[in-house]
Amino acid sequence: MPGWFDLYDWPIDVGSEDDPEGLEKAVRQIEEAVSKLESEDGIPPSRIVVGGFSQGGAAALLAAYNKNLRSQGVADTAYAGCVGLSA
Repeated sequence: MPGWFDLYDWPIDVGSEDDPEGLEKAVRQIEEAVSKLESEDGIPPSRIVVGGFSQGGAAALLAAYNKNLRSQGVADTAYAGCVGLSA
């Protein structure tokens, strides 16, 4: 089932197959959108909140987590926050 990334099993459970390549592609799309906000609109990452619903929430959470890991010790480079929602 396509979306932000593929779902190989339905319903999803602990043993479900992951799509790490698709999830990384989704994260890159989020990072590109944030980079555009930074470069074209002058908005620093520390004022940006990423978020999403369901798969989009998972992708946003991973993007924020990765950004925070790369930003350790560098002021104002991590995202301001992340919101993920699911039904």
